[in-house]
Amino acid sequence: MINVETEYSELSLFLKENKVHIPSKDKDLDIYEMIEQVFELNNPTTAFYIINLGDIIRQYKLWRELFPFIEPRYAVKCNPNRVICQLLSLLGVGFDVASKNEINLVKDIVNIEKVIYANPYKESSSIQYARSMDVDTSVFDSEDELYKMKIYHPKGKLLMRIKVDDRNSIMKFSEKFGVDEHEVDKLLKLAKNMDLNVVGVSFHVGSGCMDATQYYRAIELCKKIFNNAKEIGYNFNIVDIGGGFPGFQDEGSMKLLKCISEQVFNGFKDFFSSEFNIKTLYLDEDKFDQNENNPDLEIISEPGRFFVQSSHTLLVNVIGRKIKTARMEDGSEKRTYCYNMNDGIYGSFNCIYFDHQKPDVLPYNERNGERYTSVVYGPTCDSMDKICSDIKLPELAIGEWCFIKNFGAYTVAASTEFNGFTKTKAFYILN
Repeated sequence: MINVETEYSELSLFLKENKVHIPSKDKDLDIYEMIEQVFELNNPTTAFYIINLGDIIRQYKLWRELFPFIEPRYAVKCNPNRVICQLLSLLGVGFDVASKNEINLVKDIVNIEKVIYANPYKESSSIQYARSMDVDTSVFDSEDELYKMKIYHPKGKLLMRIKVDDRNSIMKFSEKFGVDEHEVDKLLKLAKNMDLNVVGVSFHVGSGCMDATQYYRAIELCKKIFNNAKEIGYNFNIVDIGGGFPGFQDEGSMKLLKCISEQVFNGFKDFFSSEFNIKTLYLDEDKFDQNENNPDLEIISEPGRFFVQSSHTLLVNVIGRKIKTARMEDGSEKRTYCYNMNDGIYGSFNCIYFDHQKPDVLPYNERNGERYTSVVYGPTCDSMDKICSDIKLPELAIGEWCFIKNFGAYTVAASTEFNGFTKTKAFYILN
């Protein structure tokens, strides 16, 4: 149980302003107890999220434990919820933004020096806007982007986005983003000739990375590029290791996360620690040896789903039902239950298509008994608005609630109001 008064007293006003429910029990609630309390307090009739801010705080504490020398910059694209951004800022987290609107979302709630414009391809007007807002650190991976930066933000700090191995990640970025190793020197020489301030390297091993060694190999490549940059006349001092960190809290995800932590630590120890001072930000003891003659290395990252995935539970309501029967070869009948819920792929479930997620629909009123082959649809008039098919559910009634756990990453971010259905609202709890 998180005690705000003793652990995070600075959050008290924030919690009151955002009407965050704090359970009175002296223990953590399970998912069913949380849902029950939200029903009692709000009596919702449409689909809604329960956002457990306590879970985000626990993830932040876990980050400090596993990556004590890396400053997180939350990837706003993952879930651009202003309350979540406010909470992360109060905890000391910076932000990774990709557009003018994302800059506007965070500019009043964070020290602007902790914002990185991490989109390698920016509209010229957006570069000008970033400059006017003092967002000075951004990313490039092409000649044309350098020309734009020279014109619209010539004194900005630039990170070169490099291409790294992402073959074992669910969402691969290397096809679209990153400089090939053999192109690095050419781009750095061009930047030097234009008197642009390139200060380091960024990479992203892909979202949903399943192979921790990809980080180690990427860090090794970063050091090689640092060496090349020095020969060209640059003295790099920043490495941005991107994202790709799991957001689930199951045993497998935690094991992978600890492997990533080890690989990242070993990478910086093996390739950077002898030439750079790497400060430990969150622990009393330094993880790396310090040498007063060495320059400091700043390491940042762009976690998104790590902070928010497990914090969200989506509640959906059965608004329609149809029972289909099929005659089998042996003369028996097979029943399939088709349900329509009040959220679908044009809303929160867009993640099925854009993030390869496979949501597990669970009835709130769980019971024993027979389960039937079922198909679950969303509320729109599009026949492709299908959430899942051929799953086993008990017979559900009109008005019955179901829930989906671990639903905070790349869900609400891309939801729409197609067919006139409004975006799903949220209730906040600190558990």
